[in-house]
Amino acid sequence: MSSGYTAQLAQWISGLEYGHIPAEVVERMKWLMLDSIGCGLFGSTRPWCKMAAEAICAVDTNPGATVWGSSYTCSSPHAALINGTFVQGYELDDAGMQTHAGASNVTSALAVCEERGGLSGKQLLAALVGSYELLFRIGMCFTARGFLYQDLGWRQAGLLSPFGAAASAGALLRLSSDKLFHAFGLAGNRGIAMEITRISAMDKRMMQARGALNGIHSALLAERGFTGIENVLEADGGFCQCFTQSKDRYSLDELTKDLSRKWYSPSTELKRYCGMLFQHGYYHTAKYIRDKYHPDPDQIQRIIIPVSKLLDMHTNHSYDQQDSETFAQFCIPFGVAAMLVDGDVFVGQYTPEKLKDPVITALAKKAVQLYDPSLENNLSPSPRPCPIIVEMRDGRRIEETQIYGGKASAMSQEEIVSKFHKLAGAVAPDTRIERIVQMAGELEKLKDAAVLARELRF
Repeated sequence: MSSGYTAQLAQWISGLEYGHIPAEVVERMKWLMLDSIGCGLFGSTRPWCKMAAEAICAVDTNPGATVWGSSYTCSSPHAALINGTFVQGYELDDAGMQTHAGASNVTSALAVCEERGGLSGKQLLAALVGSYELLFRIGMCFTARGFLYQDLGWRQAGLLSPFGAAASAGALLRLSSDKLFHAFGLAGNRGIAMEITRISAMDKRMMQARGALNGIHSALLAERGFTGIENVLEADGGFCQCFTQSKDRYSLDELTKDLSRKWYSPSTELKRYCGMLFQHGYYHTAKYIRDKYHPDPDQIQRIIIPVSKLLDMHTNHSYDQQDSETFAQFCIPFGVAAMLVDGDVFVGQYTPEKLKDPVITALAKKAVQLYDPSLENNLSPSPRPCPIIVEMRDGRRIEETQIYGGKASAMSQEEIVSKFHKLAGAVAPDTRIERIVQMAGELEKLKDAAVLARELRF
């Protein structure tokens, strides 16, 4: 094995133990995991998610791992595929460094824990932290933020997700650094996702989930000695060069800079609202306007929403598909209108009734989304200004900008638990919900993390 960047990451992850990780990083990871589980349990109730579970479980009835929120079981790669689809099933899952780690890393880790058995909560936490760190570091090495989305049409999170799953599964399988090196070489050849999928396709929900499937496959193959691309991240023609179609749009030094000194996983942003993370600041601003000015929707003449290039290119500018939850979740005018009318943009705002609500839809049609070059650097994890202008029929003009993102906007443990109750309540009784929350909060005490995974079976 070489001593390059990929090899250094493999060595670091294979040697990472619970005791090496700062207490605050471990503590945050517990609640990041819980948030993913909550998103998955709610996602399991969605028609497209049920469709995926039924299709896959019809051909895989292995008792190895739980399909969350159901009585189904299947092999760990397929369980991670289904559960990852659930986690991304309603645009509520975590985000950071332009990826969604929970859908690939949490699902693959819990599936492997359950199928293999005997893996402790401490081992699970170490595997999760290492896999999140890996994903974020790969994401950070692309020096032009949003470049893969905007210029090349790739869905970056889908491209990266096999690496995260390979890291979490590989760590739990106790792969040597040499085998993990090859697991990464395999994972780098197994991620593909087109950004256009976000418009309305059900497959939008499965992009990171495919990474979970392929990451576990990569780890299992490497465990048997199967080899992958060597030095996959830095090789000439390798992952970074191939997917950027360049030799200068990435910085390999970001992959290993300050390993064990700088921890990125706590900067993961969790979603208070449904939709793309960068939309959330606009809903925050709309809430501020609603609470401060109480504007009558009937008296609003126009809403102006200035956005960055990324949002302008990758959201739906006008609300003209009233039968698609996916379309609405990527439509800022709909979300702003829902917030001004209902005071929230959560699961209750995307029901069939709400999608056609005459007050919300009429207000959404008054909203104009405009590209503003001054917002070009509005990217995670930095705090970002999110302006909204509301023009009233009587000539008043309400202009407000709220800053959203980064540590100041991070959800507290109490908020995460509250969100989990709302989401898990779709399938679980209160007693089960409380038991899952307690297990997550005391994860380091579990001698066998499979116990937590089995609590997600109904």
